[in-house]
Amino acid sequence: MSGSTSWTPLFINVTPTMQTLFNTIRVRAMGITDEQMQLELMEAMRYYFSESTAWRSSRTFTITPPQYTILLSNWRTGAEVLFPTFATWNDNPLSPVAEIGGYYATQSSTPQVCSYNASKLFTLGPQPNAAGPLMIRAALQPSVLAPVVPDNELTENFEGIIETVLARLYEQPGKPWSNNALALLHMKKSRAWISKARDKANRGFGKADAPWRFPYFARGSGANLWGWGNGIWLNS
Repeated sequence: MSGSTSWTPLFINVTPTMQTLFNTIRVRAMGITDEQMQLELMEAMRYYFSESTAWRSSRTFTITPPQYTILLSNWRTGAEVLFPTFATWNDNPLSPVAEIGGYYATQSSTPQVCSYNASKLFTLGPQPNAAGPLMIRAALQPSVLAPVVPDNELTENFEGIIETVLARLYEQPGKPWSNNALALLHMKKSRAWISKARDKANRGFGKADAPWRFPYFARGSGANLWGWGNGIWLNS
């Protein structure tokens, strides 16, 4: 990072790969300040990971009755949950549903379904009748304030992230680096990398923190796809 001015780093942890991203942006957008560079990189990474859902991480929680909900707003420092992609209770997959009221209002028993809302509240149904492990795998993105992205995720998605940030930079008007032609070129490349990363994540071809699983087409009917938003919690 530049030592010519005094400034406050936005990222909690500047890894070697992130430093390479910084250096690449400086060379490709001559005249950009450190503050601008960090902000544009953070916004580009939020867009890239929200569109690709390529950053996925698993956690196991111990749930004890009468608890049947868990808030996923504090998944990890510097990151936030986009949506769960897969969940199990005692190693048994849970089926996602949009409305869970009729399930958790029933007599306590073994959870079979789950739901997730915009307030990041994950709910089990029916209520568990005994303590047990709840494993949730979720798609993440860096938080707005003091973001953190693991170095392995930066390395895995380096090309897609750099294409996304360059597209954003070159489309800015009135800057020394403004270039509409380059903005269009890098946006096309960004979309291609996002599509590739999303397909890879959905098929379960994974990262170091993800146990290997058969890809979705080898795990049964396409009817098992999960929904989120207008569609899609993908079962992967």
